[in-house]
Amino acid sequence: SRQKRKTQVVRQKSEPIFHADVSTQKEQVVISDPDPDKPKPEPKQSANDFVVMRIIAPDKESYAGYELLQTLLAHDFRFGEMDIFHRYDKESGTVLFSLASATLPGTFDINNMGTCNCHGLTLFMRLADHEEPMQIFDSLLDTAKVLADDLGGTIWNEDRRMLDQVVVDAWLTRVRNYENSLYSYDLFEN
Repeated sequence: SRQKRKTQVVRQKSEPIFHADVSTQKEQVVISDPDPDKPKPEPKQSANDFVVMRIIAPDKESYAGYELLQTLLAHDFRFGEMDIFHRYDKESGTVLFSLASATLPGTFDINNMGTCNCHGLTLFMRLADHEEPMQIFDSLLDTAKVLADDLGGTIWNEDRRMLDQVVVDAWLTRVRNYENSLYSYDLFEN
């Protein structure tokens, strides 16, 4: 008699950790120890764990004060942890993606938004925070396009390349590769 072979999908997930400047991080390799009783080290993050896009204001202009605040609130961003804005999932309350100022220190002083003045916005998502990162990426990109249209400005990637199909394809490849890395297959399990 032949045994039926099953495919098992195992999903790996880690806790979110925020790094303000993900573009300078170097990819690191973590080698796991086969001893199951030994505590597991925190997984190392790389720039490939994030999708980062920037909206840059037109030359000699900036995004300022209450107009910026009203635009962000109109697009479902809420002020939150780390003194930046986040788009939350309406059902679970988890962060889908975040928005920081592209002007140092990257945070917003919500009590003094009238004096806020930044030359760009940084939108980012951490791929490991989502079970279906492609869906969240699509929402992030759509939101960046709408914000760039509403506020004026252009969208750039983390390597300072203006948005075009090559940039979008690179982001899509990164997200697909990440999704594929989440699964390991055991073709010989009974």
